[in-house]
Amino acid sequence: MSNGFVTGDVQMLVQRQEAEQEMTDRLRKMQIDKQIAVETAAALQRSLAARDADKRRTVMKLQKDKSALKKTLDKVSRRVSVKLQLITKLNG
Repeated sequence: MSNGFVTGDVQMLVQRQEAEQEMTDRLRKMQIDKQIAVETAAALQRSLAARDADKRRTVMKLQKDKSALKKTLDKVSRRVSVKLQLITKLNG
């Protein structure tokens, strides 16, 4: 009877070791998946930061262009106004 008990204990021990190995394998896979997720999140954050920087540069450039266009429009408007005044004086 003790031999059967020892055999049962050995089987139970083997089953426990197999279960532990399976859990260890699952844990390793989860750690790998976690590392991939962390690296992906970091890459996405870098990409987002780069896009934000590009957006800021674009907005600044557009503001500068808008200012330059406004100045040009003001100059053209003044020139037109002066020319209209001259035409009016000459025709007056």
